[in-house]
This record gives sequence, C-alpha cells and structure tokens, in this order.
Amino acid sequence: MNYKLLFLDIDGTITDERGLIANESLEAIRQLKKNDYIIIACSASAYFSVRTLNRYFQLFDHIIAENGGVLDLEGDPVILSDKSYSQKALEMIKRNFTVKEHWSNPIRLSDQALVRPAQDEVVNSIKEFVKNMGLNVKVLDTGFSLVITKKEVSKVTAARLLVEKLSLKNIETYTIGDSEVDIEIFDFAHKPFALRNSHPELKKKAVFIASEAYYKGFLEVVKKLIEN
Repeated sequence: MNYKLLFLDIDGTITDERGLIANESLEAIRQLKKNDYIIIACSASAYFSVRTLNRYFQLFDHIIAENGGVLDLEGDPVILSDKSYSQKALEMIKRNFTVKEHWSNPIRLSDQALVRPAQDEVVNSIKEFVKNMGLNVKVLDTGFSLVITKKEVSKVTAARLLVEKLSLKNIETYTIGDSEVDIEIFDFAHKPFALRNSHPELKKKAVFIASEAYYKGFLEVVKKLIEN
C-alpha cells in the first residue's frame, strides 16, 4: 500500500487574502481524507491555534506548527526549539523598529511573531537587521506575519521526524503552500503544488501551479489530486 502524506499550509493556502478559511476548503480537505490522503497541517501559525481549529473541524491527522518548532503526533506537542532566542531577538527588533507584536505571542511555544508591516522595504530591513545581530535566529515572511525562529528550525525538520515516527513504508509526499516559509518543504516533498499567489521560488519548484490564488487555487489542486 502507498501512503499519501500531504503537508498542507494554512494561511494564504486554504484561506482567502484576509486569512479567513473558506467553507469550501474544509470540504475539500474532507474529500482528500476520503481519498486516503493523510493530512498534516504544516503551518507557521501558533500550535494552539492549529490544534483548536482541529478540535472543532477534525481536518488534520497530524500537526506541524510554528514553522516546524512544534510537532503534534498523538495529541501532545513536542517542542523542537527554544523560544528564548526568538524573545531576545524580538526585543531588539522592537527597540529599533516601529512594529507590533503578533497577538499569538503569549501562546506560542517555540518562536515569536510580528504583525507583518505593510511596506516590503520595512520587512527587508528587519530581516537584514536580524541577520546582522549575531543571534542564531532568522525572520521569515508568511505574507501575514513575520516569524522569528532559530535558524535550524524548519517545517522539513519536523516533517522528517514525523515520517520517522510514523514508520510507514512506500510513502508519497505532497505539499501545498504559498510563502517563503514553504520553500524547504517544497524541496522535501515528492510532489509540491503552488498557487497563483505563491512565492516565486515555490513556483519554480512546483509540479503544478494553480491558475487561481488563495483557497480557490487550493480547490484547483485538490481536484487534480483526487482525479489523479
């Protein structure tokens, strides 16, 4: 038997441009599960946000959250990063830039986040500032927030650990994503799928690019996955 593991981003992928999850996305995920896909949330969002979403809608078989900083295999979070690095970097950023902390920071287990500034120039300046700080952290742009995490943390690190713990043979790995936090998981998956709003690097790596953006593009990919 071939096991089909789908690493699924949330924000910008199954949502609209405002970050709201469409009802059609919920039904599409259920259809994927009926077609034997194992659905793994693969998100930069706070672990407890994703877990709460799953508590009410039962969308995901497993959870990778906080850009790989937290892995939930059997109902309990495994923290794969040290939050203190991100907290130190956050304080330094706040002293040098006019930024707003993300509302989820108090519940984040492995990293910290900022509300994404509207200007790309500010985003790039913050990234460059952090790169030159000498701390073992990086800033990633999800399109909705800026995530501050340890350099070695990624969705791929958590994905590899999950695959190892599941002990499944004959697996096919798929992923659908939209932002730079998904670049490494696109390299990891056998079949990566991009949307019209996806980061240019993702489009270069994708086996298929949806003609639509956000959740409508996701629905397009789901149709292709089920038909194939």
